[in-house]
Amino acid sequence: MRVTAVTDSESAPLGASRLGGTPDLPPEIAWPRNPEDDLLLDFIGQINLAQLPEAGQTLPSTGLISMYSQQDSASENPHKILNFDSPIDSLVRTETPSAGMFSDEDTDEPYGSLLVTEFVPSVSLPESLWAFPDFADEIHDAYSELLTELYSDPKQKEPSSRLLGYPFDPFVSGHASGDWELLAEIESHFHLGKCLMGFWDAGSLQLTVPQQQLSTCDFKESEAAIVSM
Repeated sequence: MRVTAVTDSESAPLGASRLGGTPDLPPEIAWPRNPEDDLLLDFIGQINLAQLPEAGQTLPSTGLISMYSQQDSASENPHKILNFDSPIDSLVRTETPSAGMFSDEDTDEPYGSLLVTEFVPSVSLPESLWAFPDFADEIHDAYSELLTELYSDPKQKEPSSRLLGYPFDPFVSGHASGDWELLAEIESHFHLGKCLMGFWDAGSLQLTVPQQQLSTCDFKESEAAIVSM
């Protein structure tokens, strides 16, 4: 997911894939809130599914995914993933709420706006063979060498923020059985020395869902975790 900073977030096209800023929502859908305190969740970004390349991905071909999350914990953060297939011209650019309306008091809201300029198909592999603990050490070593060779190829190296594939260092036990998949991994983003979107110490936010939900975007179950080295 290649992105560029938007100097004037209001000029970003309505309904386009975007990180940060304020969401484009149908009039009947409200900005999601944290059920623990009834304050607004951070808006992470929106993905226009019609912009995705046809590269074997299992998501629908139309609709808008709208992502919200807090970043208080390494796992099990309050979050919400919306999906709707409303006409673009019926969406409304949400007004910027005041900082005191957000549940996460440690961030300056909303995030600076980043426009997704291109979705680039890439290979995704697990960071290790954690699903196969019985493999011999030499198999694990050979796999690590394969990853190093793969990601040294600029054509295959995964963009920093991405959709689908394998999450880095997954937290949810369901991942090990292959039942869960990464929906989106959003990295911290910096522009001209300013942090437009930050997760802990320049980490990333991972939103994972059961695989069977991807084809319908009916995200009844999901997890939000932070990875920061």
